[in-house]
Order: sequence, then structure tokens, then C-alpha cells
Amino acid sequence: MRAVSAFAALVLLASACGSTSPSLVIGAGTTIVDSGFADALADRYETADIAVVGGSSRELLALLDAGAIDVAITHHPEAEAEYLSEHPGVSSSVVFSSSFVFAADAAVADEGLRSLSITELLVRIAGDGLTFVARGDGSGTAAAEQRLWSAAGVNPGGEWYLETGQGMGFTLQVVDQLDGITLAELGAVVASVDRLDLVYWSPADLDNPYRATVGDDAPDAADEFVEWLGGDGGTAIEELSEALLEGAIAISR
Repeated sequence: MRAVSAFAALVLLASACGSTSPSLVIGAGTTIVDSGFADALADRYETADIAVVGGSSRELLALLDAGAIDVAITHHPEAEAEYLSEHPGVSSSVVFSSSFVFAADAAVADEGLRSLSITELLVRIAGDGLTFVARGDGSGTAAAEQRLWSAAGVNPGGEWYLETGQGMGFTLQVVDQLDGITLAELGAVVASVDRLDLVYWSPADLDNPYRATVGDDAPDAADEFVEWLGGDGGTAIEELSEALLEGAIAISR
């Protein structure tokens, strides 16, 4: 795994606070950081002081490999499989799941567009040259998007296909500014609708599982946090998910 040195330096600064409780640095995908979900979840955990840093799934796994974070919460099955093959025996499990949706500027996504199947939608986007704004940043969202293009038999490219190379929140802003379309995580879109003129829909059930993986040299507190996510923390996850969908979680800006 490659190191992300500049990002890692910021992570180490985030973990420098002193406290009587164990301290953990948790890396989470920008899909759940930009919505405020990750910070809200960390606040529910009372056994350790948690600093949350956001990044793409591949960035986070590289940081985990470098020992710069204690736990990575990611949603990129291919990258996770690669990491686990290189780090056999580490604690890793799926801890919760969200879903992917398509999000578009309200002026673009008419009822006809929203009624199409995924394949029909992607073929229409490419055929009509509708602006598609992709993450293109090594994230789980970017990987899921590429799987959908491949399944539809479409090779995305050309002036209509733009890559931000940035996180979910920034990408949604670009969608709004350019009257575009993107694939996004449901919670991140819901958290943005009060400030962006977007609509969202799902032509099919697009499951989006999140996996928590503990670093090789992480403290025992990291394993305890992941166990909590898969056990007693389930109640907090459900409550926060409902709060997010109802707009009750403050947006991380």
C-alpha cells in the first residue's frame, strides 16, 4: 500500500490531544464525514476520545497501512480485499450499510430521466452528453460508479464526463453548479439538500456496506470500538441514520 504523507501528517496532528481516556484516530469515507454522521457516531462512543478524519477508501487504507490511523471505515470491497490479503489476521468486519442513489440538479432530472433503469440512464447520459460529475478519487463511490458503467456496457469519457478528484460534499457542489448528475451516498445527499438544488432517486437497490478495519499496531481500544460498532453501537447507528434522513444531524462543512 502507498503512503499518503501529507494527509498522514494532518492525521498525526489530530491525534496529538491529551486526555485521560484512550485516544483513537478513525478514518472514515467522506460520504459519511461530509454528512456529519461519522462525527455524530464518534460522539456516541464514551469509552475513548475519537478524532475523525475523512478521505477516500484507498487513502484511508494507505493511512492504516502506514500506522497513521487506528481504524478505517471504508466502502470499497476491492480495495478492502487487497488490504486484507496483505494484512491477514487483522480485525475487520462490515458494521453498517447505506445505499447509493443518483443525484442531479433539479433542472436536469425530469420525471422521464428518473423513471429509467440504471442501464437506460447511463446510456442516456452518454448518448445525450449530459454532464456527469464523478469522484475519480479512489473512493468506494468511484468504484461503485465504474462497476455500473461496466455493467451498462458504456465507457465513460469525453467532455460530458468530469472527475473532481475530491470528496462527496465537494462533488455534490460541482453537480449543483454545473447542472450535472452523479452517483452519491444517500446520507450525503440528504445532508446537502438544504443548501444545494438537487433531487435524488434510486432506479434499483444499490447497497453500500461499510467495513471497519483495525490497523496492525492499533491499541486494544481500536478493537473495542469496532466491536461496539458491530454490537451495542448498532442502536446508535440506527438512531443517527434516522436523524440524518430527517435532517437532524448538523452538516459538516
